[in-house]
This record gives sequence, structure tokens and C-alpha cells, in this order.
Amino acid sequence: MLSLHCLFLLNRTPQIPTIFFFSYGRRIGRPGYDRLNPFLSLVQRYNQVVGNPFLKPDFTNTFELTHVFKEQLNTILYYSDLSNISGSVIRPMNDVYVKRPENTGNLQIAGLMITYNKDIFKWWNTDFSINPERIHMNILLDDKRIDTTFFAYSFNWFNRFAISKSCTAELVMNWGGRSFSGQNTTKGIMAWRAGIKQQLFKGNGSIGINGSDLFYSAITRGKIINVAGSGANYKNRGDSRTVILSFSYKISKNAKDNKRLRDRNGAMDEQNRVLTTTP
Repeated sequence: MLSLHCLFLLNRTPQIPTIFFFSYGRRIGRPGYDRLNPFLSLVQRYNQVVGNPFLKPDFTNTFELTHVFKEQLNTILYYSDLSNISGSVIRPMNDVYVKRPENTGNLQIAGLMITYNKDIFKWWNTDFSINPERIHMNILLDDKRIDTTFFAYSFNWFNRFAISKSCTAELVMNWGGRSFSGQNTTKGIMAWRAGIKQQLFKGNGSIGINGSDLFYSAITRGKIINVAGSGANYKNRGDSRTVILSFSYKISKNAKDNKRLRDRNGAMDEQNRVLTTTP
């Protein structure tokens, strides 16, 4: 990863609790090693995936203008220009469909991120974020040029509850709007999760229970388009609703001090490339 950042503080006075700052960043995104693997992997009888050893890195230039008001309201206006992006391209080959990562083109994203945090009561804290984006895509799939503009949205709502000094709970809602990747268009998806945690043994231990996708609403629906001679509608309902009961106890107070320090730049970037699992 290569990144360059410039930060400018435009306004910061004791009388006006408002901060503006501007930042610029450039990033090189190198493909994961599994995306470079040239050998076919069988997913289903008529569905296979293969890597691309000739896949090239993508480049991202990002401009951000941030406004912070009273440490409660954060507004970020941003623009990202992505060149040489890589995406999974599906092609029919004989009687099977093969998905292969390829460098397909460019992407421009203009968006607004608004985050607000508020104490409704002493025992109830909430924050939410909303993120509308305008996306312009210009990619080439085989001999077909796709030059289109669409909008994407997401909304997240997080609630924290202090039931007592040693007991806390949370309720979270995540919603994401439709998305489009050239050959795959998906509808919006929403899910709720909740949890409660009780501290034990003077804070040295805790017991908790957490549930995800409480209403079993995280259903992926979409269409496969722009595949030669083919088209499909799909609906995927995964094993997303879970309930986890956990218990923890802190044995050593110096456990954090005994952890080895790791490189947070190059080493972690290489580790993420190894951990990727989809082409």
C-alpha cells in the first residue's frame, strides 16, 4: 500500500466549536494472491471460478472535506477516482460458467457521509449514519462498453443502553441499498442485531448474549445481466441468524503489554492479500 495525505486545519476557535479540514489520499490496491491463481475451482456443477495471473493493481485518488460540529455531528463530502479497477467477469465456456477477475475500467464516486451522536437520556446513547453516493461506472466487459451512472445508499443506527453500572445492552440496525457491478445487480438488504453484557468479578470477567439478523431479513436478491446469451434472477438466504452466548475472564492484567507489535502498513496489507477468498 502506498498512501499520501495532506491535512489542513481551516477553522478552530474556542468560541466556535466547529472544525473544517481537507485531506487527499492516493492508494495502490494490489490483488489478493488467490485472485492470481490460474487453476479452476469447482463451485457447482455448472459454476467455476479461476484466478488471473495477469491481474494488475488498481489506483485510487480520494479527496475529502470534513466538517465537525460540537463533536456530535460529522459531515464528510468526498470524491474518489478509481482507475484500472478489477471485477469478476462471468463468461459461458462450453456448458459451464466461469468467473474470472479482470481489470475492467474506471469508477468515480461522489458521496456524503453524515454521522450524528446524541445522548437521548443518561442511560440511552444513539448514533446514526447515512451515506448517499453517486457512482459513475465506465467499464469494458468483453466487447461491451458499460458507461452508466447510478445512486447507492446506506443507513446504520446504533443504540447503547446502560441498564446498570455493570450491565449494558445494544441494538443495531444496518440497511444497504441496491448495488450494481456490471454483471450483477442486487436489491437492498436490512438486518437487526442485539446484545446484552454483564460484568462479573469486579470487572475482570463478563458474560453476554448476542443475536444477529433477528428477523431473518438479510436476504440477497438480484439479477445476473450482461452475460452472453444468459440471464438469471436469484434469491439467497444464508445462515445469518445466530445467537452466541459468551463468557470471558481476564487472567493477566499485563496481557496487552505482552503482545508483539506488528507492522500496521506493509505487513498487514500483505496479510489481507493472503486472506482474500473470492476472485
